[in-house]
Amino acid sequence: LEILKEEFHITNLTAYANDYLEESIHVANTLFRQAAPQPNLFQVGSLCQGDSTNMTHMIPDNSFDVAYTGFIDPLLDPLDLLAGTNPTIHQVEHMMEHLCASANAGKDPLHVWLTDLMQQKQ
Repeated sequence: LEILKEEFHITNLTAYANDYLEESIHVANTLFRQAAPQPNLFQVGSLCQGDSTNMTHMIPDNSFDVAYTGFIDPLLDPLDLLAGTNPTIHQVEHMMEHLCASANAGKDPLHVWLTDLMQQKQ
């Protein structure tokens, strides 16, 4: 925000943020509180845990997006195919290997559809 002010003379911004991890939102709230929002520079909008692929619920339509990201852990079971079983990483890997091998070989149209859907969910 300071760079936008110093380099481009952009002020009166409202900062919104989301993150996949709740802990990161707590850190962001702490940092913004420490920065003591400056009304002529920026205000703080909502900072919440959420899915970055759909932020329509928290950011106004007349906004522009600046994205900053680090490593995002892959979803182990994006379709919850093993829901309720509390699967281990090895169980998920075994399921994924089976689905991908079957889909790549064109053996089962359902497996092709599931692997495509899993990629979309990631």
